Amino acid sequence: MTRTRDRRAHRPLIAVPARFAATTSALCHAAEVNARALVEAVWRAGGEPATIHPHAPAGVCDPAETATRLARFDGVLLPGGDLSPHRYGADEAHEAVYDVDHEQDAFDLEVAHQASRLRLPLLAVCRGLQVVNTALGGTPPPGHGRAGP
Repeated sequence: MTRTRDRRAHRPLIAVPARFAATTSALCHAAEVNARALVEAVWRAGGEPATIHPHAPAGVCDPAETATRLARFDGVLLPGGDLSPHRYGADEAHEAVYDVDHEQDAFDLEVAHQASRLRLPLLAVCRGLQVVNTALGGTPPPGHGRAGP
């Protein structure tokens, strides 16, 4: 059964993949979070931000599952952080690269692929730009890693 939403009555639903965090001030356990400024920006722009769990066990993401999960959304926002340099062929990271997570990388790359395939509007911020660039076959900006032989 296909559910149709009246776009005049509802805010567009925007998927925002969560970020893994070892700790947060509000919890004493590891958490999945999103930057409040980004979530509030989606809201102010008229969207309904929805945090989605970055499911890619052992750094492997199921394309069909990701496509199914994204099909219910009206758009995607890929937030910040750093992408593992090996994802774009570098053998060494710049000293500014931080908080890399292979599960997060795999999920975000697949989200970028599927958003493009499904023709979902996609806003990429910071790391999100690195992810989209890499997912679509681009090369890293200078200073983000040194390509291997």
